[in-house]
Amino acid sequence: PVEPGKNGEGLFESELRGCPNTLLTPHVGGSTEEAQAKIGEEVAAALLKCVNEGSTHGAVNFPEVDMKIDVSRRTHRVLIIHMNKPGVMAGINKVFMEAKANVCQQFLNTK
Repeated sequence: PVEPGKNGEGLFESELRGCPNTLLTPHVGGSTEEAQAKIGEEVAAALLKCVNEGSTHGAVNFPEVDMKIDVSRRTHRVLIIHMNKPGVMAGINKVFMEAKANVCQQFLNTK
């Protein structure tokens, strides 16, 4: 693959982009087999923590959120990626209101 330019110049091109069940990570400079194995373990652990606990700690493109685990398993985390335009959050909250859903925590981060 060809490395992307800095600050969003050019895209990362690879035949792996768009493949189902494929996770691409940023280049982190792991040149030894041991370093590559450690990076794989860290990525897998972060992904599992995100899926199982809703944690985005260490994320680059999302607010860093570590949510308390609900042992009753009756709560859900909803991650919504949207355009930063007026009225979008109001529309999202309206959907929750109409469903009579209780929102315990809400985080918004704009860049």
